[in-house]
Amino acid sequence: MKKLILLLLFIPLVFSCNSKSSKTISKKTEFENGRWISTTDSLAGIEIKNGKWIHFYKTVEGESIDVYDFKIVRGYIKEIGAEIEYLAMKSVDLFLVSDTLKYAILENSAELLSLSYIGRGNTLNYIPEKKTEDISALPAVSLEDTFGLEAKSFLARNDGTAWTDGTKSIIFRSLSSIEYRESKEPVRGYIFDGFLKKSIDNIKFYNDQGYFIIIDSIVNTKNIYTISSKSVIDVRDSPNSSGNVVGKLISGMAVNVLSETENMLTINDVDKQVGGSREMPGRWVEIETYSPLSGHRQEAFPDNNGLWFYVDKTEASRIVKDPGRFECHMCGYQAIKENTLNKLLFVREEQGDYGDGEYLKHTFSIEKKEIVEIKDYYDYNDPVSSKRIWIPINSSSVDIDRIKNRNKPKEYSQAELDSISAREIELRALQEEEMRMDDTQYYFLNDARLMEDPKSSRDFYNNGLVKFFNPNLQNYMGVIDDLNKAIEINVVQDEEELWVGLAYFYMGIAKGRLNLKGVRDDWKKAASLGFYHAKKAIRENGFGSLSIDKIKDNNINKFPGTDSYTLSNEGESKIYNYDSYQITTTDLRYVTGFEDVIGDQIKIFYKDGKSIELEIGNNEEILFRGVVQDYMIIIDGGMSNPEVNPFRIFDLKNRKYVFYGNTINDYKIVNSKIEFYEIAVSSSGKFTKPKCSSELDELEKQYPRSIGYIEKLIYDIFTQKLQRTGVYECAYFQ
Repeated sequence: MKKLILLLLFIPLVFSCNSKSSKTISKKTEFENGRWISTTDSLAGIEIKNGKWIHFYKTVEGESIDVYDFKIVRGYIKEIGAEIEYLAMKSVDLFLVSDTLKYAILENSAELLSLSYIGRGNTLNYIPEKKTEDISALPAVSLEDTFGLEAKSFLARNDGTAWTDGTKSIIFRSLSSIEYRESKEPVRGYIFDGFLKKSIDNIKFYNDQGYFIIIDSIVNTKNIYTISSKSVIDVRDSPNSSGNVVGKLISGMAVNVLSETENMLTINDVDKQVGGSREMPGRWVEIETYSPLSGHRQEAFPDNNGLWFYVDKTEASRIVKDPGRFECHMCGYQAIKENTLNKLLFVREEQGDYGDGEYLKHTFSIEKKEIVEIKDYYDYNDPVSSKRIWIPINSSSVDIDRIKNRNKPKEYSQAELDSISAREIELRALQEEEMRMDDTQYYFLNDARLMEDPKSSRDFYNNGLVKFFNPNLQNYMGVIDDLNKAIEINVVQDEEELWVGLAYFYMGIAKGRLNLKGVRDDWKKAASLGFYHAKKAIRENGFGSLSIDKIKDNNINKFPGTDSYTLSNEGESKIYNYDSYQITTTDLRYVTGFEDVIGDQIKIFYKDGKSIELEIGNNEEILFRGVVQDYMIIIDGGMSNPEVNPFRIFDLKNRKYVFYGNTINDYKIVNSKIEFYEIAVSSSGKFTKPKCSSELDELEKQYPRSIGYIEKLIYDIFTQKLQRTGVYECAYFQ
């Protein structure tokens, strides 16, 4: 260090000699082959090999490199007005336009390589790579050099490493790297791809929910990029520099690349490793800030449905250290119990209202280049255990397939499932799934928001479950449409996503609640993907309050002449399900609380994917009487003239009434035409009176002027034209 200080003091004196004749004769510096790591960025470094100067940067997928030709030169440097020995480098990339980079050599020893970039004056210091290898790392994990001497815990040692079990992935984070951030809408827009690097080391999250283990699919994890620029990056609403700024991202922020554009861009960039400037070509890409699918949270773990109370960090730490029984009602705790070099252990305990409890012990350990995950459950005094193996996500496809088969649960026959041993296996799987389903419900009920312009399978999956769990947005037809779309996109991508089994399961529930076909088919698909709750639901003919053995086609049409529908009941409401619409009617007495009202509140759900809901009937007494294609028949439900029954036609597509009519007695619908009778009138006041029956003649004698005449009319629903037939009949009026 003293030598470096003396050199730094000496260089200004040499540089101050403003004479080309002043020379210092010495042997030229020689560089030996080797690898050096930056003292300010443990992922950046240089390698001197076979006469080339190589700048490298470590990423999840390997190393990105820039190769330069170099030589040691003694000459006059105009910028400092002196003749010195310096290092000159030029890129070997013919397509990269860059000037010769020049560095003053401050020190070149076995312990330190120190260079000063001429023109800027910034100093770059490197130490031999072997100095950073004091802690043995996991073989095949590309981020092993990031562990550092300070990594004395499992999470710190494995910080920023990604692993897979062949189906999904996990990422470990050190506790010190977690920065709780207020939940907000994700940032979505366009940035220059030159500001991105494919890395998960030291990543930051726009919405950091405190996960120290992130759980996601392999495909999503491999699509994580981070902002590489040291400056704040503007995210724009269009792929050009004049687009409006919709967000700002700092260095290290994790994003997913959604799509690439054809909009090319070249910028002048300052190389952070070598200090020089160069032209950087690239393109605009659409990104969105990355949000983990799920995970394990730090400390208090707020992963519950609001019915359970979880103690705070201090109390949880005390309980973990206390070997005595945890006593409370409808409460629990979750905390890290051990975080040593080769082992991570966290526990979760809950106590029910009647003393029943659940205890989970979750352990990760390192064994033979693999991470072994053990889950031990103690639920109502019935202990079960499970084991899962994880390997680095950048392993070969052969190894990933091998570990996937190794972790794959054995297929059991029905006879085996009926046995005690098989029942224990199923119980273990059901408990694991229940925790996952609780996490899913909590997230989509409280944190998730509808995506305004869904594109990816995850976007549609998000919207489907928001519509399933959020009572303010609940729309079961929307659930079915969105989850179907998510699965269709996923099939095209041919990826085995983590959420597909859940999607089929919840889609089946949505169909069941609408009394639609396909519930059992969806659950069979979920079961084939290894989802045990679906297997249990099929075996028991239902899930929760939903009983699928009662779900049958209801072809009884209470409104003759109208379109067929399936009918189901939910509380005080009736649900009429048509091909294009779902009509829900609720008795106004239940809605308003007044016993003397006669009518329906009518909610119309549109299945076109563009509209959500229309509600009529809150301020008027009307009754639903069926649908004919895109038209709804409504009659008045309140008090009216006993002989006259008002009805109306509502255009569902254009959302307006198109016809009002009054019928004597009932109407009849034949071939989409409404046949009804009105009191006979004519422009001249005269028409050919029909002959009345003898019964009506007798009534006329008893009650003079009680017999009148009515005319048959026909209203064509499709053409919206009214036809007067000129056919008259006698009618009795009270």
